[in-house]
Amino acid sequence: MDDLTLLKLLIQEKKYPYFTDDELTGFLVINGNNIRLTAGKLVLMKADGEKSIKVGPITIENPGPEYWNNLSRQYISEYQQESASSGYYNTSMKRVDE
Repeated sequence: MDDLTLLKLLIQEKKYPYFTDDELTGFLVINGNNIRLTAGKLVLMKADGEKSIKVGPITIENPGPEYWNNLSRQYISEYQQESASSGYYNTSMKRVDE
């Protein structure tokens, strides 16, 4: 699966269309091709969007802003975990009772 397709899947672009492919590609470039970071920012933009989108004769109701905000927090958290990971497994742990 290519980056653009994965990004569309994460931001539910098929169910709630909002961005063009060119816009999505541009946002990927701006965010260093990091899909999770880009998805986190884009769903925040969707939270600020219209309550419904009209595509021809069809009107699509958007979820409330809290839905998009929660999704954004999830993606940003995943991005931060990826960024903090050094790729090594931590074999020493501090005791919780100390």
